[in-house]
Amino acid sequence: MQRMRAISIGYYVAVVAFHWLVFFTGVGNYFHGGTPFEWFALEVLAIAIVGVAIWLTPRNRGVARGIVVLCCVMPVLSVAWSLIAAMTR
Repeated sequence: MQRMRAISIGYYVAVVAFHWLVFFTGVGNYFHGGTPFEWFALEVLAIAIVGVAIWLTPRNRGVARGIVVLCCVMPVLSVAWSLIAAMTR
């Protein structure tokens, strides 16, 4: 139980950090002054968030499951957009 709580806390901290970086800074925004390294770091964070969300979703119930899924939407879109952009080059 303590392990799951620690993983959940880490997940929510990573989600808040990801959204804060995406919406309030230029980090990772390669087309508006960000560097490729920043973009790569942001994508690694997004992939980690998606992986932990996949692990947490079946272990939560009710509202907690919905919150985990909603927090994961933006990172999933970021990873999907990057994959689509890479395949069309």
